[in-house]
Amino acid sequence: MKRHDIKNKTIVETRNGEKFIIIDERLYSINSTGLEIDDYDSDMLFESPFRDKSKKSKFDIMKVYGDNGLLWERKDKEEAQTKYPIMVGDVFMDDQDETNVFVVIRANQKSDIYTILFCDDDDISLEFDESGDIIRERYHKVCHLNRKR
Repeated sequence: MKRHDIKNKTIVETRNGEKFIIIDERLYSINSTGLEIDDYDSDMLFESPFRDKSKKSKFDIMKVYGDNGLLWERKDKEEAQTKYPIMVGDVFMDDQDETNVFVVIRANQKSDIYTILFCDDDDISLEFDESGDIIRERYHKVCHLNRKR
């Protein structure tokens, strides 16, 4: 999608979740209290010559909405690459608490839903299903049960 494809009444959402509506080729912020009258510099949201294109900005447009809903959504190359496969036998640790260990015991890669066991110091205490996106976001892979660290 190019800048000229975004028309009046189009709503754009930035990387940091802010929403703006286009009115007479100006951007107006939409927030929980309604529409802010102060307009924004539209160059902040589009390809600015001063911005390094290799870096992410909180002003990057991530979604564009029209009358019929979502028209376009940005897919970051980095995000697509981090969607690594999760397999039975993978061992993860919680990013918040390095002592919590999780082992994948069932994997449905088509639906990206996995059954994992929570293990603590004493024993296996809990089995539950988790989405792959949440696993990738909250945990880091330590090893596979059949492989060394």
